[in-house]
Amino acid sequence: MRKTKLSKHTKLTGIFLAALVMMGTAVFAFNKTGANAASGNGTQYVSLFYGDSWSSNWGQAVDVATTRCGGEFDASNIKKGGHFYVEYSGTEGKVELIFQSMSGGASWAKVEPSEKGYANGHYFMKYSYDNCVKAFGTDNFVGLLDKVYVGATDTYVNVYSLCYDYGKSVSSQNSASGNTSGSTTDTGNKNNTENKDNLQTVTKAENFYVDGTTIRDANGNEFIMRGINVAHAWYTGETKQSIEAIAKTGANTVRVVVADGQTYTKTSADELRNIISWCKENNLVCVFDVHDATGQDDIGYLNNAVNYWKEMKDILNENSKYVILNIANEWYGTWDGAAWADGNKSAIKSLRDAGIKNLIMVDCAGWGQYPDSIKDYGRSVYEADKTGNTVFSIHMYEYAGGDAATVKKNIDNALSTGVPVVIGEFGCRHTNGDVDEYTIMSYCKEKKAGYIGWSWKGNGNDWIYLDLANTWDGSSLTEWGKTLIYDTNGIKNTSKICSVYTGKSDSSSDSKNDNKETETKKDTTDNNSQQDPYVSVFWGNATTSWWQATASSKTNRAGGEFNASDIKKNGYFYVEYSGDEKQLELILQSWSGGANWAKVQASEYGSANGHYFAKFSYDDCVKAFGTSDFASKLDQINVGAKEGTITVYSVAYCYGR
Repeated sequence: MRKTKLSKHTKLTGIFLAALVMMGTAVFAFNKTGANAASGNGTQYVSLFYGDSWSSNWGQAVDVATTRCGGEFDASNIKKGGHFYVEYSGTEGKVELIFQSMSGGASWAKVEPSEKGYANGHYFMKYSYDNCVKAFGTDNFVGLLDKVYVGATDTYVNVYSLCYDYGKSVSSQNSASGNTSGSTTDTGNKNNTENKDNLQTVTKAENFYVDGTTIRDANGNEFIMRGINVAHAWYTGETKQSIEAIAKTGANTVRVVVADGQTYTKTSADELRNIISWCKENNLVCVFDVHDATGQDDIGYLNNAVNYWKEMKDILNENSKYVILNIANEWYGTWDGAAWADGNKSAIKSLRDAGIKNLIMVDCAGWGQYPDSIKDYGRSVYEADKTGNTVFSIHMYEYAGGDAATVKKNIDNALSTGVPVVIGEFGCRHTNGDVDEYTIMSYCKEKKAGYIGWSWKGNGNDWIYLDLANTWDGSSLTEWGKTLIYDTNGIKNTSKICSVYTGKSDSSSDSKNDNKETETKKDTTDNNSQQDPYVSVFWGNATTSWWQATASSKTNRAGGEFNASDIKKNGYFYVEYSGDEKQLELILQSWSGGANWAKVQASEYGSANGHYFAKFSYDDCVKAFGTSDFASKLDQINVGAKEGTITVYSVAYCYGR
């Protein structure tokens, strides 16, 4: 979007293991016992394949030989009561499992699926033992089965994992920690690093990367953009203040308009460095876009944008964990997917050949409002990126986002390419019609797609309705701003700060009071001096207002999981939240002889991780509760709002050093 483009719209006429999908395909087979995340419970399974392998039109994405055929998969693992499990992206249901025998069994046995569904951001298909026997004609897999294939039918699929799941539960300890037995032969995972403090394994990468239809950050964690556009190129003096104000909304991303000098004053290298620095200081991921090529069909405009990014290569690469590259805003105004694809394939190849590492974002054709260009040609554009790290963006105004059906169709069609999609711009209305912003936000949440609202401020008198804020410092929001930020599916209620800033795993949830398990960890976040060991009381995303509790956790004496004996001298409760600063309260509740509603005074307030925090000291807890006998008398811990609205992300008891 740009200040002068809107009138031109009248021209429009029509995991398993994320580490293994970073580069190429890793094919291996091994015995492994652990939690089968895809199955949804802790089970024993044998892995045949982990990786990222693509196929189409009746081709095979996965080809695994059994031990009798010189491979590593032992077919004796195909046991009664189990099932094959395939995790994939692409077109739902268009995957097939095939058994092949060169030794007297069925030469080409297609197995009928017993179940299909969606998990881990991908589709899955299950093939029961009975269906395998029926297709193969015998249960003598050990003596006759030579190869197992997974392929596409009449379209394309990306396969990420193939395993045989016994359906038997393993111990909860093994499931939680991800402990495995057996050896692995891993030809693709060279960046898998164990974070021993958090008792989990995560992928360490240099930048954001693509995992099917999911964007993952440099820690291997899912990253879903919840952001706001900032018009730096036109209001360079307001950028710092805008970024600081946007961070306070709970956003995790800013998309920053810059210029290569063709249409607007060129954004200098020093300006880029400053913008990145401000984003880092405020825990925001920065998406840069060159706006000069907006609506242009001339390949020269796109090439000039590419040349600008090549000039800034070192700055981009040094910050590839924090910066995403949106090559050129809305390049190719005509509703023509073929020419759009050709230009972007050339641009992506040129950027990668120059050594630029950052995740690339490409706007669709038709001023960003022709998503069929992604549906019809997106896969070929994605495949032009030799690193496999390109995602697509739709700008949802009156044509691409005018009603619920259109919004859902366009998002679904884009995701059907097997590549992530972001709504890089959207508003509450536009030049030639309304925009269904509520469906955009809710469906993005449902599909785990990112969105970035247009725009903080500076749209001018003709399009002032697109301003999110009345003031650059955000002290006054417009109705559009309040909707984007405070709606049930808006930024405050769905945004999670990127783990490159928090150091946290992908364990929190969008739902209220979800994921309340109690565990002892070491905090790896940047919040203040908070490097103390702690016991987690609540992780998640829960919002409330006006004297209501948002995060409530029972102690073990009341049937919950939190052990109140962990409340030890010299420690403190730590609450991370967003919303109205200092408008939260910690309440200790007893129905066993202690104080029945003890409000604890905060000992410290501050900000970290793009959120506010509050600390409640041990001494203040004792003072409010009237006793230090928490183990015998404390039944429930509540965090709620006073007079404002807050969203709580974590509650922990920290052991002071």
